Amino acid sequence: MRRLAWLGLLLAPLCMAGESRVYLLANVELGGTTYGQSVLLHEADITRLEDCESVRLQSLRDKDWGRYHHVFQRHKAKGFTVQISYRCVLSEQAFEAWHDRDRYDHTYLFLVDGEQRLRVEKTANMARCTTTLASLRLPAGTQAHCAKSNQRLLVP
Repeated sequence: MRRLAWLGLLLAPLCMAGESRVYLLANVELGGTTYGQSVLLHEADITRLEDCESVRLQSLRDKDWGRYHHVFQRHKAKGFTVQISYRCVLSEQAFEAWHDRDRYDHTYLFLVDGEQRLRVEKTANMARCTTTLASLRLPAGTQAHCAKSNQRLLVP
């Protein structure tokens, strides 16, 4: 029963009184493992999902991230296939700015519903996150993953 209550909190509709931010969620997966890294990139002047999506598509096409600038060092993952995916999301939760040199010390469960609303929950470690994720019954259209991040979730 506790897990159901926790899931309800994670997927509860976002409160209209809060201010949502648009983020580009970048997820890096190492093929053949359960390890992943996720970062949330924010541009203050991009306030609509449509604008984020336009920048995402153009950046992927041009292979140039002038907006949402970031660099992942694939060469450090020797022996692994590295898959990077990007998704524009809305979140009422705020995160520290991303800095490439910070350590990936934070473990989160990332949930994105069918309306691109993001909810992130901090977990103790990847094993706990993976166990929690496996036990969830997610509504149709909701995608979830566990990942390490170097950004702190800011609590108002």
